[in-house]
Amino acid sequence: MALAICYFTRAWIIDTPLSFYEADMLPIIKTMCQRFLNGEWSMVYQPIPELWSGIQPIYLPAMWIPFVFAVEGNFDLRWITAAGLFFSFSFFLILWNPVQKKILAHTVLAAAAIILWWLLTEPSHNFIRLTEEGVVVFYYCLLTLALLSENYLLIGLAAALCALSRYMLAGWFPAMILYLLLIKKQPKQLFIFLVTGTCVLLLLVIFPFGLQPIKISIDLPAQYIAHAERVWKDNPQYFFESMGLPNFSVQQAGIFYTAYYYLPHLSFPYHLYWVVLHGENGKRKSWPISHWHVLNLRL
Repeated sequence: MALAICYFTRAWIIDTPLSFYEADMLPIIKTMCQRFLNGEWSMVYQPIPELWSGIQPIYLPAMWIPFVFAVEGNFDLRWITAAGLFFSFSFFLILWNPVQKKILAHTVLAAAAIILWWLLTEPSHNFIRLTEEGVVVFYYCLLTLALLSENYLLIGLAAALCALSRYMLAGWFPAMILYLLLIKKQPKQLFIFLVTGTCVLLLLVIFPFGLQPIKISIDLPAQYIAHAERVWKDNPQYFFESMGLPNFSVQQAGIFYTAYYYLPHLSFPYHLYWVVLHGENGKRKSWPISHWHVLNLRL
């Protein structure tokens, strides 16, 4: 697996030099890392004149800080994306148990191999070629492991890293707090969870950068409509070639096209719940509550 990831990552790097004209995520992150390493912490979230005449950095610290190692080591940032992918699939291989439930185990292994091959070879999604998403995948895999282990120190750490890379997980915190308080009735575990998450927030955001990253993230959704309008005018294919909901508004998305793309995705959660409830033998079974957390995280 490591050799395959290294081979294809190197091929993508050689084939596509970093350029903000093609995708500006990694160039923005690189500038943020350079400012951080130069001790210009107050400048990390200031506009970057060299990119699009002064683009505003928007990435939360847990997203860009791992790339500091690439900037300091003077190697391509996409190796960090590849490393995140490697560790994410390594978690799976470590936990994979071919002895129990052999058919299901080998099916899951085959599915994981197909997903990895698709991520490494398919050019359209640009996962390694242009993005930083390997870091996010790693954080969410870490959170999944933490939930399965029911280690609330690790859950607090992983959840904070997820929220400080993709802030959409913020809506998950109230549900988790209510679960620990009202269902599990474990105030001690809730305290560990909250203190750990708060410490990560203070260390990664508040102490070094103040409230500016949080303010930028709060203001960001107001810009989405204008951004979507620009994409619609400049690159409409991103709407009708993707599986996003805007697909419904495009004339090319006929009934068969829509059914082909959406029905498997809409029905997949129900298949997943059936497997959890009934297992391999078709007999209803009970699962630990932490497994349900993982499923709802996926949904």
